[in-house]
Amino acid sequence: MEPALSISLGPMATKNHRHLSTAFASAKWQQAVWITASGSTLGLFYPMIGDGFASAVPFINGFIIGFTGGIAVSLIELFLLQSVRKRTSFLALVLIKSLLYTSVITLDVFAVILISRSIQWDYTLAETMTSEAFRHFLMEEDFILIVLYSLSLVSIIIFVREINRKLGQGVLLNFVSGRYFRPRTENRVFMFLDLNNSVGRAETLGDMAYHNLLNDFFHDVTDPIMMAGGKIHHYVGDEVVVSWKMKERMATDRCLLAYMHCRSKLATLGDKYQAMYGMTPDFKGALHCGPVVCGEVGEVKSEIVFHGDTINTTARLERLCADLDRDLLISEAFYERLSPSWRSHFKIREELRLRGKNRTMPVYELANDSEMQLPFVVTPVGVGSV
Repeated sequence: MEPALSISLGPMATKNHRHLSTAFASAKWQQAVWITASGSTLGLFYPMIGDGFASAVPFINGFIIGFTGGIAVSLIELFLLQSVRKRTSFLALVLIKSLLYTSVITLDVFAVILISRSIQWDYTLAETMTSEAFRHFLMEEDFILIVLYSLSLVSIIIFVREINRKLGQGVLLNFVSGRYFRPRTENRVFMFLDLNNSVGRAETLGDMAYHNLLNDFFHDVTDPIMMAGGKIHHYVGDEVVVSWKMKERMATDRCLLAYMHCRSKLATLGDKYQAMYGMTPDFKGALHCGPVVCGEVGEVKSEIVFHGDTINTTARLERLCADLDRDLLISEAFYERLSPSWRSHFKIREELRLRGKNRTMPVYELANDSEMQLPFVVTPVGVGSV
């Protein structure tokens, strides 16, 4: 196997990695802003249904409840529950969230109305809590309805988020909008990552342990891919299929960046894998770009899939990695779209005839003495649609 790609990339690369991590965190905060803004907006609708426009106070309360509740839900959804999501089944996760959000929203509504009534009545908080009017609000007026309304909206938002996460990045929106109901041609950059020696690992570990290894591998390469703006489309056996829209700024550079940081991530987790499985996973990658047909297929189980020569070529490049004993191969089309500073790390292997192809094509590999240096900062993108 060729020398492992060096990930100790010097101060510029370290700066780039920090920038990527910061930008990925920023993407999470953008989602938090979206959830909070949605909560604030939806909080204004309940007074329209219940109180009309007789007073501004219900609208102020509704906005504050939506705003503070949105912040709480964002923190729970995007940060607190991230560590338990991988280890928790879908049903258990829904139950945990139901308990958390019921408690948080009930407390939120109670606190906002308590403070609002205290200001209106010029009471202390203790006086308001013990007043007959406030007890009447809790028991016989809108308190329970407000909590149920808030919980219903939060449940819808979170359910949609979970379904979207299960289907894949942006897939739900594409199904609903019908974007790919009729097939369309798009220019895409593709990365195929394939776990090395999968048959041998499966025989050594056994089926259950190998499944857990695969799941950990898929989980651990997800953040580096998303940090570089990649969209994970399929897990095929022990292979990950990732794409970028070619019109995205520096899409090929982002693709190569994702590959590098996947290697970096697995290198840092080597001890964990050794302790759990007695081995550290390694993978090979193929990078290519070109036009594909993208569209919905299937009736009972629908998917959005890619077809075309670009997909076939990427798959054959990935198989060629094993034949040539290489960790990474890229096509000429991909090479020509790389930034000049990154091209210097590659050399042409030769014109090769890929399996199933009638003509030869240039294939590039890493130079033997290449230590990948990031010459500039690539601005990462947030999580988007397919």
